[in-house]
Amino acid sequence: VLLLGSLTIVFGTLMAIRSDDAKKLLAYSSMSNGGYILVALSLGTTAGISGGLYHILAHALASSAAFLAIGAVSRVTGTTKMSELGGHIHEMPITYMVYLIAIISMAGIPPMGGFISKWMIFQSVIDNGLIFVGIATFFGSIGSFLYVFRPLSGVFIGQLKPQHNHVKEAPVFMVVPMVILSGISLF
Repeated sequence: VLLLGSLTIVFGTLMAIRSDDAKKLLAYSSMSNGGYILVALSLGTTAGISGGLYHILAHALASSAAFLAIGAVSRVTGTTKMSELGGHIHEMPITYMVYLIAIISMAGIPPMGGFISKWMIFQSVIDNGLIFVGIATFFGSIGSFLYVFRPLSGVFIGQLKPQHNHVKEAPVFMVVPMVILSGISLF
């Protein structure tokens, strides 16, 4: 199970890095983070299990908020392809902030929950002397830092495409759940 979790981290990270579709990128990210959870729980140590359980919560909150943000973009633009998007930071500022908060946690940047849980998992792996698994978890963490920022730049920053000049913030029934998840994630 430990080996399967390590391979899942690496494979999910590599697939997310090469994806142009923001929804697929987030799905591969969840796959990779499932690998972290497998690794943590398979260690059977107190720190590993604690890190794995906390990672379930931290990733669920961040990933849900990120998926909802990309869903809101898809609702108003009709696409999730990053190559077809850009420049929505001014039209969708709340959605942008929700996505930004979510990816800070997903990338494992302090002080968010994703950092805490990944640190606990990595520490538990190192304490058990599992070098290959440690390399896989470190690779996944660095990779996630790279791939979660691609939709940020591809969707929200950059040049606004002419076909999306009409874009406005997502409807309130989509914005409220995103904001709630972001608030819980920050808490």
